[in-house]
Amino acid sequence: MQRRLWLTLNPYESVTRPALLTDWLELASKGQQRCVDKMVEMCRDLFETGIACRYLKWFADGVGELKARTSDGGARVYLLRIGENAFALTRAECKKESQTDPALLEWTLEVAELFDQGFEVLV
Repeated sequence: MQRRLWLTLNPYESVTRPALLTDWLELASKGQQRCVDKMVEMCRDLFETGIACRYLKWFADGVGELKARTSDGGARVYLLRIGENAFALTRAECKKESQTDPALLEWTLEVAELFDQGFEVLV
């Protein structure tokens, strides 16, 4: 089976940990473990079902999110479609407001551009 999910590195930091994992650790340290657990569940569903994932919502050409509600707030995992059924998971957030974080969405778009230019941002 072809690899379906990738993680992105933060091209602006020297840390080699994927940005999504950094976000999850920060959310868990703030007491938002239910949100992190839901995000893991959504990523598992994306891995298992691909483009048919029930949590998948698209913003624009190849940029989307996994989105669900938890008692902690709205769980979101931003992603890029990098192949027919392959995705790069970029960043995550959990908040009470229903609006996406423009900074995280912009970060995802910048990583998409770097990926298109051939920079190694996936692990």
